[in-house]
Amino acid sequence: MKKFTILTAITLIGAFYYFYLQTPIAEVIIPAKNILIVGTSADYPPYAQIDLNTGEIVGLEIDVINEIARRLDKKLQIKDMPFNSLIIELISGQIDLVAAGVCPNEERKKTVLFSHPYIEGDNNVIVSKKSNPAITSVQDLYGKSVAVNIGYTAESFLSQYNEINLIRLKSPSDGFMALQTDSVDAFAIAQSIFNKFLENQKNNSYYQSFSLPSSDACALVYAKNNSALQQEVDPVIDAMIEDGTMQAIKKKWGFE
Repeated sequence: MKKFTILTAITLIGAFYYFYLQTPIAEVIIPAKNILIVGTSADYPPYAQIDLNTGEIVGLEIDVINEIARRLDKKLQIKDMPFNSLIIELISGQIDLVAAGVCPNEERKKTVLFSHPYIEGDNNVIVSKKSNPAITSVQDLYGKSVAVNIGYTAESFLSQYNEINLIRLKSPSDGFMALQTDSVDAFAIAQSIFNKFLENQKNNSYYQSFSLPSSDACALVYAKNNSALQQEVDPVIDAMIEDGTMQAIKKKWGFE
C-alpha cells in the first residue's frame, strides 16, 4: 500500500510538472502608478498656504506640482503637514515627494534626492520693528533674541553665531507673531515670505529689514531610493523652465 502511494505521488508530480512546463505563462504587467502623493507645509506663503476664502492649499509650489502632474498625466494628492515632518514621511514612504520651499544643502543630500532648483537667490532677511534700533550687520544681533523657523536656511546660517539667542519656532506665522508681540527682537526669514507678510499689513511702515549673506533656493525632494521618480519629474521641470511656464508661475507669486 505504501509503495502504491509513493508511486502514485511520483506520477502525479511528474504529470504536474509536464503540463506546467508545456503551458505558456501569462506575463504579469504591473500598471504604472498614476497618482502622485505630495507632502507640503501650508504655512509658508508664497510657496504654500491656505486660501482663506476656499480652504484650498495654494501657492507657487502647488502650481508647480499641479503642472507636473498634468504633464505626466497623473492624479495629484496633496498632504499638508508640519515642515519638520516632511522628510520623515518621505523616507517612510508615506509620500512620493516634498514640495515645500525646501532648500538643497549638503547635509540634506546625505539622506534625500533633490530636483533641479527652480528658484534661487531668495535672500534671507532680518526683520525688526522700526521702533527698535536699526540692524545693519549680524553683529547687531549679538545679545538679542532672534526668531527662526526650525529647519529653514536662516536657522542654519545663524546657528554659527553663539552670541545670538535663537528662538526656534515651527512656522513663519509664529515668527511674525513673536515679532509683533515683542517676544523677540527680530525674525530671520526669506525675503519672499516677508514680502507676502507685508501684503497683508494695513501699514507696513512698522518694519525694517536687513539682508543676510545667505539665501534660499527651492527644489522638490525625493526619497534617496526613488531615483526613478527623479528621472521622471526632472525633465518636466526643465521643460517648464525652457517653455516659460515656470517663469509665469514665479511672476504670479511675486518672484520677478
